[in-house]
Amino acid sequence: MGGDLPDLVRDTELLADFHQDNVTIHKKRWNHAKREIWYRQRILGHGGYGLVWLEQELDRKGKPKDKSFRAVKQIRSTKPGSNLADFVRELEAVAKFSQEKYQDFFVKSHGWYESPEALHIAMEYCPFGDLQKYTASRGSLPEEEAKVVMRQVFRGLAHMHEEKFAHRDLKPAVCSPWPPAPHKFAVSFMLTSS
Repeated sequence: MGGDLPDLVRDTELLADFHQDNVTIHKKRWNHAKREIWYRQRILGHGGYGLVWLEQELDRKGKPKDKSFRAVKQIRSTKPGSNLADFVRELEAVAKFSQEKYQDFFVKSHGWYESPEALHIAMEYCPFGDLQKYTASRGSLPEEEAKVVMRQVFRGLAHMHEEKFAHRDLKPAVCSPWPPAPHKFAVSFMLTSS
C-alpha cells in the first residue's frame, strides 16, 4: 500500500500468504514460527466495493478450530474511482475504534492485509448478522429494545465525531445485533459505493 501510512494503520497490518483452496496464512511479524491459518468458508454479504467473507481458523493439521471465526471484508482496490486516501482513512478508523475503550460500540478489527487485487480487513464475526437481516427475520424490535439500539448507535456516532470521523453509510445493514456482541455498531463499513 505504500510507505506513508499513519502509524496506527501500519501497526495493524497483517503479514499474509495466500494458498490454494481459499487458505490465508498470517505470520507473526517478529516470530515467523507462530502463524494463523484461516479457511474462507462462504460469503456473508456484499456491497459496491466488495464482499464480506466468513473464515474459520484451522489448526496446524488443517482441522477447523471450534468457535474461531472471523469476518473478512474484501475491498476491490482496483475498482475504477477507488481512492487510496479513502482506504487509508477507513483503515485508520477501523484501527482507532478497535481499541479497548470503544469495545462496547464497535465491532473489533483484527488487522488488515493486501492481495494484488484487494484490501482485506479481518474483523470480529457477529453470528447474528446485521440489524437489517435480524429484524427482517424476527419482525420489528419492541420499543424498549429499539431505544437501547438507538442510544448505542448515537453513542458510537458521538465517539466517531469526537475523533473527527464520519460514518458515510449508516443503515441497519451496518449495525450488528446481539448476542454475543450487545448492541455493537459496525464502524468497519465506512466506504460507500459511488
